[in-house]
Amino acid sequence: MIASFMLLLASEMQQAPPIPPMPNLSPCAFERPARLVERKDALPAEAIQELDRLFRSNKGIAEAGAYFEASDSIQIPDAPRSRFLRAYLVGDTWFIWFETGGIGLSRQVVALQPRRRDDGVVQLYAVPGSLFSGDLCAAGKAFLAGVRS
Repeated sequence: MIASFMLLLASEMQQAPPIPPMPNLSPCAFERPARLVERKDALPAEAIQELDRLFRSNKGIAEAGAYFEASDSIQIPDAPRSRFLRAYLVGDTWFIWFETGGIGLSRQVVALQPRRRDDGVVQLYAVPGSLFSGDLCAAGKAFLAGVRS
């Protein structure tokens, strides 16, 4: 009986923690045509490459709906600390919505825009001053109006 209890306890301890639920996000209506992307893997390769660079120190950015460390109570040491929520392409600007865990879960947006490197290759880069918290839709609209963080 005790052995059965110990096996049950051991199996429960090895189970993966539950995946934090995705937030219920309202659609964002920009004044210009916008394309909604709901999965990170549906972004262009250049955007994924820049997200990988941006979130490298945060153990990466999880796909929408996937597990990430949503609190400061670390369950899986190598799990990403951030998760992709959605993205909008407005003109040549990508607005990437994401959430980051920790003592307080935060939702943020960052803008990516194309920039020509010295070798002539055009890549997407995070725009300085484009990281915003709060109302992510309003933040994207403010960015397009010239506001920087």
